[in-house]
Formats: sequence, C-alpha cells, structure tokens
Amino acid sequence: MTKAIISSVIDLTEGGCNACGVVKCVSYTLSIDDRDIPLEELTVSSLVMTIVLKNGFKQEMKMDVLDDYLSFTKAGYEVQLFEEYDLLTYKSLDGELQTKDRIEDTRELTEKVNELLTTLFKIEAIDFEVE
Repeated sequence: MTKAIISSVIDLTEGGCNACGVVKCVSYTLSIDDRDIPLEELTVSSLVMTIVLKNGFKQEMKMDVLDDYLSFTKAGYEVQLFEEYDLLTYKSLDGELQTKDRIEDTRELTEKVNELLTTLFKIEAIDFEVE
C-alpha cells in the first residue's frame, strides 16, 4: 500500500489597508512517492484529481448538450466527474458514486477518496497520514 502524507501550512496575512483584518490562508501539500504535490484545497475532488493524474490518467473538460464534465482517461478506460455545487458524481462503466466535495473529518475524507480510487479508478488504496 502506497503511503501519502498530507501536510498544511497556515499563513496569516494582512489585507493591505487599515479596514482589512488578518486573513488566514491554509496551503496543503500531498507527499507521495518522494514527490511533494501542492493541493488546491483539501477536498475529495482535489485529492482524487491529484492522485489519478499522478497515476497516468489524462484529464479533459468535455462539453455536452446538457452537462459539462471532467473526463479522466487511461488506456481507453474513462471516469467522468459531474460537479453540482458541493455534490460530486463519479461515473464509469463499473458504476457510479456520489459524495460531498467538502468533508471536514479528514479520516472520513480519506476513506471516501480511497473508495473512489479503488472502485472506479482501479488504483490501489493509499495509506494517508495527516500532519
């Protein structure tokens, strides 16, 4: 099982004027296979996208008559991601999974990411550690 470490750094910055207060900015990094990969944010979609792209999937934005969606393909196998507010729907020939994108509990978040990776993307589960 591949091991991955999710770390975060908190920066406090001032807004730049007397009326603006201090702003908290959290930056996340995924360390996996001796590589540090910055994450947009700590969400299901961000973690899944980072891991599947690292595993050789290609990402493409597709426009349909009714829906726009992200397509992840590798060797002719496709997983589609439909986003609607905080609801994500991942679809492939093997099934469909729905989840919230923002999950506050990191254990629950990483379990959901592993479920998506193993069930739809056919990628080995990852042993996540959060620092």
